[in-house]
Amino acid sequence: MSNFKVGQIYAPEFKKLSKKDVLENIDAVAYASEERNYSVQLSEEQIQDREKRYTQNGIEIGEIEAEKKRINDEFNASIKVLKGENALLGQAVKFKSEQRHGKVFLVDDPERQEIAIFDEEGVCIEVRPMTAGERQRVIKIAN
Repeated sequence: MSNFKVGQIYAPEFKKLSKKDVLENIDAVAYASEERNYSVQLSEEQIQDREKRYTQNGIEIGEIEAEKKRINDEFNASIKVLKGENALLGQAVKFKSEQRHGKVFLVDDPERQEIAIFDEEGVCIEVRPMTAGERQRVIKIAN
């Protein structure tokens, strides 16, 4: 058996053989084979290639992470809107009514001392007793 060194080819003749032939020959002389991880020394050119790829990957990772953050922010904003709408819908279902904003019209009924409140479509949305101030206003108008 020869005195092998790391990086040395088994036999000079292997340089002229195809990868398949090298594999068959080395398998023939080996007492066993196994699958495992191992280290290989890199040439200066291979090291520079790995450094370049490492830098490019780092840049690409940064770009992808920025895009991921932007997309996550958009999704979170959409989710926030939907959750807000669901909160209002849940309240509407629970209380069988919903809050709206718009112009309302107060119509007094002095005989019953009530105020009927109508929306812009002319639908009565609330009937309540007159406040003291509203009763005073009716008294002043009547005089």
